[in-house]
Amino acid sequence: MVASTDGVGTKLKIAAQLGHYEGVGQDLVTLNVNDILTKGARPLFFLDYVAFSAMDEHRLEMLMRGMAWGCREVGCALIGGETAQLPGVYSDADFDLAGFVVGVVERSQLLDGSAIQPGDRLVGIPSSGVHTNGYSLVRQVFNLDNDPEALFRKPDGLGRNLGDELMVRHRAYYPLLEPFLG
Repeated sequence: MVASTDGVGTKLKIAAQLGHYEGVGQDLVTLNVNDILTKGARPLFFLDYVAFSAMDEHRLEMLMRGMAWGCREVGCALIGGETAQLPGVYSDADFDLAGFVVGVVERSQLLDGSAIQPGDRLVGIPSSGVHTNGYSLVRQVFNLDNDPEALFRKPDGLGRNLGDELMVRHRAYYPLLEPFLG
């Protein structure tokens, strides 16, 4: 068995500014499954943790829809989770989202890097963007806390506005790599 737990991080702030919640629900599953994929594991089940200052049923429904879609995409079960109201911890618009995935891989097939040898081929797969890492830096570079309208502008070289570019969902590598797992 292999397990991973992680959260979407500050991409949630941009999702809240744009009202795009389904995608970060999907991202949550994807980033955790991608983590266990690095060990050669197939996902079995997923659990979530969602926390708000006050319950927001619409936002929760969109997040859950995204998580359900993410689980279907990789063939794992969404078996439960926790939804918390923490008004003393989160301000009105803030929320947190984390997940936990358990997968399975035969011990003999566990990827740990020990079988890497000179002459092995390295295959690169393009990402879909920033994924869910580095959003604190992105928010700082584009001054999004002080200039949220920047999300609706189209920077030179981008075919869409900054907000749409930043909300591109985290690429799921499992469907592409699953046929190669032992």
